[in-house]
Amino acid sequence: MFGFGCPRVWFLALGMFIRQKKNKSGVVSVQVIDKSSGKYKVVKTIGSTPDLAALPKLMAEAELWVQQKLALVELDFNQTDLLLEQLINSIEQIKIMGIEMLLGGLFAGGRHCSITSVRTSKVG
Repeated sequence: MFGFGCPRVWFLALGMFIRQKKNKSGVVSVQVIDKSSGKYKVVKTIGSTPDLAALPKLMAEAELWVQQKLALVELDFNQTDLLLEQLINSIEQIKIMGIEMLLGGLFAGGRHCSITSVRTSKVG
């Protein structure tokens, strides 16, 4: 049920959410709100309706808009075995990154890098 005393809020992603707000005219608006900067900003008004039965359709439309805007992908965790198998099959190559990759040629051929000159500055 929709409570008009407090707007219904659906949180979707990082500072962005969907709210239903009753206007002065009695019409309910469905809005996408961004609060990532600390202030509420209406990003998009999806629509408004005086009919409460139409609200679920507007809310679904708002969720779809946010998913497209944020490029969100919905994962179905009911089929975790299939998802895991697809993930494993999609791996093309595994590289082991060790100290050689981090330090480059410093230890190439078993020889250590040597410092040939040191620059110092005298204080005084």
